[in-house]
Amino acid sequence: MHRPGSEEPIIYTGPSMRPTFREGDILVVRPYKDHRLRRGDVIVFHPPGDINRRITHRVVAVTPEGIITKGDNNKETDPWLLGPDEIVGRVVYVRRGERLVRIHGGLWGRLMLWIRRLSLRLDTRISPVLSPFYHWLARSGILRRLIPQRIRPRVIAFNRTNGREMHLMIGHHVIGRLMPGSKSWQIRRPFRLFIDEASLPTGEDKEIKDFS
Repeated sequence: MHRPGSEEPIIYTGPSMRPTFREGDILVVRPYKDHRLRRGDVIVFHPPGDINRRITHRVVAVTPEGIITKGDNNKETDPWLLGPDEIVGRVVYVRRGERLVRIHGGLWGRLMLWIRRLSLRLDTRISPVLSPFYHWLARSGILRRLIPQRIRPRVIAFNRTNGREMHLMIGHHVIGRLMPGSKSWQIRRPFRLFIDEASLPTGEDKEIKDFS
């Protein structure tokens, strides 16, 4: 159980909170104590009647009858009303590799979610047009030669309970990851243009070094 007054890290799994969270994110959860719960907060809670299960969703309504939640990637709200005793706390930060990303709640949290969704919709419409040229440019390797030696990407491995997770880093920024059990790297655009993907390690490689 969560100790009052402490911040508890939780490893995020599942698709329900995409794009806010990614598989393997480490969530930092803070008890509410004297803070007021607001619509737009991302909270960790026990669903009614199941003290051994924890869910991370966003508050979409606070009513006299209870608190209504919903996953950012879900179409429907959760089928329960939460009481204060079922809430573990609110997510205040997420750790991604070496980065610590703040998770906003309230009005600002709702605004950030709207911006992310709009960006994804625009990306969905534009990507089919630009995708062939993007992948051709990535395969050509033309831009890889332009990267200064001091900022060449490197791979860092983390041992998780379900296997080894690898992050592709430039400086302190995670630009790609290979999740445990996966054979395909997920690389953020436009960084694929500067990476020789064939040289990246797989989950079976034991040696981790710099790759570019």
